[in-house]
Amino acid sequence: MSTSTDGIATQPEIDTHVTFTPENVYVVWFSKTLQNWKALVSTTLPDGMYYEVTYNGDMKETYIDAYKKFENVCVPDKL
Repeated sequence: MSTSTDGIATQPEIDTHVTFTPENVYVVWFSKTLQNWKALVSTTLPDGMYYEVTYNGDMKETYIDAYKKFENVCVPDKL
């Protein structure tokens, strides 16, 4: 991943194309408000990817954002 001078990621690494079937997909979270909905989904593939699917009912459009988990960092609460 390349970063700008302020440390913010400017372009994600892109993996090769991966194909999966509906049987590989599961819903992590789903919310619907009026004509709009949003879902966080993942797959059973070991690629660290998850997806945010947003449906805009006014425009009749669906948007898909893809994310890759690079690490899991613990941030403890201060007492």
